[in-house]
Amino acid sequence: MRRRPGLRYFFVSFVCTLIVLGSLLALARVDLATRHVGFADGRTVYVEQLRPFLQAHTGICKFTDLWYNRLIEIICPQALGDSS
Repeated sequence: MRRRPGLRYFFVSFVCTLIVLGSLLALARVDLATRHVGFADGRTVYVEQLRPFLQAHTGICKFTDLWYNRLIEIICPQALGDSS
């Protein structure tokens, strides 16, 4: 059987991408859960830091708002009532 180094590179980059996405999802989950438990105000890192930075780019901001709201619905739906 012939070795294909291109296939190995693909799988390594694929696994690394999954690790990065999983880490970001875990960070978002922990940020939301701790903020919800500690203060119950829904003011996460995204709302306080990232969103004001992205508001200069309207298309990106709309996309990230949609993504953030869907993520919150999935991982911690009770926190949606806390958001202002």
